[in-house]
Amino acid sequence: MNADFRRSLTATADEVRSRAHPADPNAAIMRGIGRYRRRIWIAYIAAAAVAAVLAGSLFLTRQVLSDAELTAINVQPSPAVLRPKAQLQFAAEGAYSNGDRGVRIDSVDWQSDNPAVARIDGSGRVSALQPGTATITASQKGIKGTVKLTVTKANLRSITVNPSPITLKPGEHRSLTATGKYDDGATATLVSPPVKWETSNKDVARVDAKGQLSGVSQGTATITAIFEGVKRKVKLSVTEAGPTPETPEPQPTLASIRIDGPRQLTEGEHQPIAAVGIFSDKTERRLESPPVQWSSSDPNIARIDGDQIVAVSQGNISLKATWGGSSGTLDVAVGPSSPGCTPSSLDPSKYNGRTFEVVKAELEANGWRVEAHEQSAAEAPGVVLAVSANCTSDGEAVATVVYSTGPTGPQVPDVIGKSVADAEVIISGQGLVPLRGEDQFSGAPQGTVVDQNPKAGTAAPPQSTVTYYVSAGPGTTTPT
Repeated sequence: MNADFRRSLTATADEVRSRAHPADPNAAIMRGIGRYRRRIWIAYIAAAAVAAVLAGSLFLTRQVLSDAELTAINVQPSPAVLRPKAQLQFAAEGAYSNGDRGVRIDSVDWQSDNPAVARIDGSGRVSALQPGTATITASQKGIKGTVKLTVTKANLRSITVNPSPITLKPGEHRSLTATGKYDDGATATLVSPPVKWETSNKDVARVDAKGQLSGVSQGTATITAIFEGVKRKVKLSVTEAGPTPETPEPQPTLASIRIDGPRQLTEGEHQPIAAVGIFSDKTERRLESPPVQWSSSDPNIARIDGDQIVAVSQGNISLKATWGGSSGTLDVAVGPSSPGCTPSSLDPSKYNGRTFEVVKAELEANGWRVEAHEQSAAEAPGVVLAVSANCTSDGEAVATVVYSTGPTGPQVPDVIGKSVADAEVIISGQGLVPLRGEDQFSGAPQGTVVDQNPKAGTAAPPQSTVTYYVSAGPGTTTPT
């Protein structure tokens, strides 16, 4: 018997011996052992009760989630840019009918529409193979989420850190994100890791490998994002007072939703469809899915698949697009398919992103009659957004081509040659958001704007970002 344990039992026995068994020490020791056994059983029963309560709570949580229906899937990171032979882990997050959002989904089917450019395994890990673009899709029970992946040999030109500059209190936390701009003009959210984060003063603020920032004590520090040899530094202040709240600019609100799509289809036909938001400032822009939620009064007649409406069988249905408290509807009739016309012979994906005139000529050369439709979008004017095929009642093959007329909204002003203060005032005055990019060595006077993106005269959606680049004076351009 353990010596400490025996001494404890003996002490208990001395107490008991004087009362219950004054002449029997062994019996007193056995009575002490009995007391310890009862204490052990009481502790065991209490632990079992706590475990039962936790198990019941977990069961109820799972039951509530299982009763909710999955309404949308969001794939992160979005968008993504990789170099050939690089890998990236995608994650699928679900939105449910009970209002839960951002719930990690593990059991989804992953697909790449262009395996020659990028392959993806069952866990969502993608491998980049050669330059090009691919659409990565995560699906579960008919619900799909997509993300655009670009594989490029372009070099990273600069990094932008958001938010910048940073002000927070001791104990306050903030998530940092890094956006990369490549020399071919592409921009993408950079994933942490492999983006490396550093702080110049751990006594003031700390940052982990995922870009999670924590204020420690009052003072200032520099936070640095590093990726592929390119650095971006931002200033950080930790104060007891915390950040001074800014009065936000009034944002236009969604007034109504219009559904742009066909009212008549034939069985087996696919057509592009879009939800267009009409805002309080009279601007219009296409609403993405998610957060737009689509529903069909009868999916057995017609259903929504990504940005397409798919006619399944004959009948009449009503489509509904909902975002926030607003919704729009469209009545659609599906008729019988026409013999001699095969819409499935047209592959819409090969035309998206090309210019309308080139696509029109190619389709007409292949025997398709082209119907053109314009739509306001962020893409440049003339860029094809969607192509679909259908058949007329007399069996004629018709290809519907939707192309961009450019974004609606204010014109991007020309700020090249302006000072930083003037540039920000001019850009903000157009209802746009100024963002200072990486300073550039230039023969222009130091402190003046030498480049901007988008270019002057481009139509941009309200509150979109205009990045301007400031001269650092003459020198040799190296990543810093």
